Amino acid sequence: MSKYIQITSPTGIAKWPKLNEADYKYKTVEGEFSVSLIYTPEEAKPFLAELDKLFKSELAKETKEQGKKKLKVSPHPRWGKELDKDNNETGNYFVKCNMKQKYFNKQNELAFEKRPVLFDAALKPIDDLIGGGSKLKVRFEVHPYNTSIGFGLTLHPVAVQVIQLHTPSGSMDAANYGFTAQEEVQVNGGESFPEEVFAVAADDKDDF
Repeated sequence: MSKYIQITSPTGIAKWPKLNEADYKYKTVEGEFSVSLIYTPEEAKPFLAELDKLFKSELAKETKEQGKKKLKVSPHPRWGKELDKDNNETGNYFVKCNMKQKYFNKQNELAFEKRPVLFDAALKPIDDLIGGGSKLKVRFEVHPYNTSIGFGLTLHPVAVQVIQLHTPSGSMDAANYGFTAQEEVQVNGGESFPEEVFAVAADDKDDF
């Protein structure tokens, strides 16, 4: 059993999810899984109150262990007011979950890897691509840290339940491009032929 506190989030709207495969843009060696959950003020209030209480508790514990009266707090909170691309408040709140994929030992050798387990609303494992706008619940571990930038909490997404799936607009799904299933049309050298040329008995058709 994990020594870290685990919490399940209420259902939120996924923003910039990187849950199927690790993203290497910023963690070029380790890779990183991440997602921000977006909530209205009404949805966020009880959840953020729980996280704030936990933060104060872990901060007090670390301050005591360090034998200090006060610790510097990290300038990178994992929850708070959502900002748009122009740094303006949207009126909503975010909770960010992120964790590295690869972990290395002191000899810089790969020690182990982590990835979130993905489930659908019926609790069945899935591998569908999770896009922004999906409705998710996230089970995360709370990992305190105290570094030169200050004390903070990282929320590791160990499992995700997809309540409502939105696939990425760029995913390889024909439906995303406006296509619908059609009867097969046979062509040869760019020339279309009448269907009767290729007609077969119904019992002879392959199953797909």
